Order: sequence, then structure tokens, then C-alpha cells
Amino acid sequence: METHICQVHGFYPREIDAFWTRDGEVWLQDTLHKSVAPNADGTYHYWLSIRIDPKERSRYRCHVQHDSLQEPLDLALEEPANSTPNLGLIIGCIFGGGLALVCVILGIVKFYNGHRKGYRAAGNV
Repeated sequence: METHICQVHGFYPREIDAFWTRDGEVWLQDTLHKSVAPNADGTYHYWLSIRIDPKERSRYRCHVQHDSLQEPLDLALEEPANSTPNLGLIIGCIFGGGLALVCVILGIVKFYNGHRKGYRAAGNV
């Protein structure tokens, strides 16, 4: 099973009708709705999610009706992107972060070693 989320952002007025369809029919099974919430700019956002069998992904659409739309939207689920490029990005970030951490540690050690060499005890006053 996989979860898909339909997000609607930046709409006004508040009233919106959004739901999942399966083969063109309203589908309420395994659907979670979040209440409509305000944005800082006076618009609203809303989301609804659904858990489905990935083999049936092509049967589902997110249907959105709102006064600001000339006609309702029926958005098909997209196929997931290949995760291999993301893996390279993750590995690169981990490697880069690790390298930066090593540089910071070496810099701190060098700083403290440099100050220790020039240390002299203060004379008695």
C-alpha cells in the first residue's frame, strides 16, 4: 500500500470541494481529509490523502472544484520518480556534511594548539 496526498494551496474564498475518485466515481474508502486552514496572506489551503494499492494507481484522481476555477480539476496520480538520483544527492550531502565537520574539528584543534604553544605563566604580583 502507498499513501498519496492531494494538496490545494492559495485559494479564496474558503469553500472548496475536493475528493478522490476511482474510475470516475467518488471514492471515500481509505481517505483522510484535513480541515481547510488559513494562510498568512488571507488565502486557504487544504489536503486529503488516500492509501491505495500501487498497482491500481492509474484508477485514481484528485478532483477539485472551487469558485476561482473556470472548470473543475481532475488530477491523475503521477508515477514515482526514479529514486536513484535522490540517492546520489543524499550520499553527496552526507559526504559533504562529514567533510565540513572534519574541517571544523581540524580548525578547532589547530586553533587551540597554536594558543597553547604561546602560553606563559603570569608572574607573581
